[in-house]
Amino acid sequence: MKCCTPPILYTSHAWIWPLLSPPEDYAEESALYVELLGNLGVEDGGTILHLGSGGGSLDWWLKNEYKVTGVDISPKMVEHARGVNPENQYIVDCMRSVRLGQKFDAVIIHDAIAYMTTEEELQQCFKTAAAHLRPGGAFLCLPEGLIENFQQNFVETQTHKAKGVEVTTIMEHYDPNPLDTTCEVTFFFLVRKNGVTERITDVHTMGLFTLHQFARAAHSAGLATKNIEHQFSDMDHPISLMVGCFDG
Repeated sequence: MKCCTPPILYTSHAWIWPLLSPPEDYAEESALYVELLGNLGVEDGGTILHLGSGGGSLDWWLKNEYKVTGVDISPKMVEHARGVNPENQYIVDCMRSVRLGQKFDAVIIHDAIAYMTTEEELQQCFKTAAAHLRPGGAFLCLPEGLIENFQQNFVETQTHKAKGVEVTTIMEHYDPNPLDTTCEVTFFFLVRKNGVTERITDVHTMGLFTLHQFARAAHSAGLATKNIEHQFSDMDHPISLMVGCFDG
């Protein structure tokens, strides 16, 4: 199985990512996940597999409660995650096909699920989760890219400053074909350092699914899930989460 090449945000320009999503941005979110995993029976010190672990910002919080293993397709992101979380184990591999030969108390799939662009890829990813769960193990997924929430030509902007570098990010969401399961998110980065501005464009192809399609893909992998909604303090609308367990 061949996985796609990651966008430049996760390869040649991965150094930008820590400016956009530092660990301190994940305090509220991680607290919710710890609560949800506890409700599913995951105890302190339990083992967690994080598929699509990125730069390790979420894991920076989770490692205080659990033994965390992360998998990500980008060597640059794994390198950064190892620097942030030397206590954790990180592996470069594809979340659709990796098989570690281990069972975990829980599997988390965070926003990397957005890069699954067909329902078959969703199923592959959820089968990976099921293959690494002990019977009754907990499952938590953030189903980004929901048709129910999609807004054509929606634009987001944000600016971050750190260590003498200022990065302004403009993200535009566009669906060129409403009949398929993908959309385009174009990132424009304005990177200012020492009085010089670098302009970078990076187009990400992402999945666009209904909640029903997410649930169907999860159930096909043996994951019994339900959808819950939660309102974070820094968002203007609730987000959907899939939580549940492995029936195997």
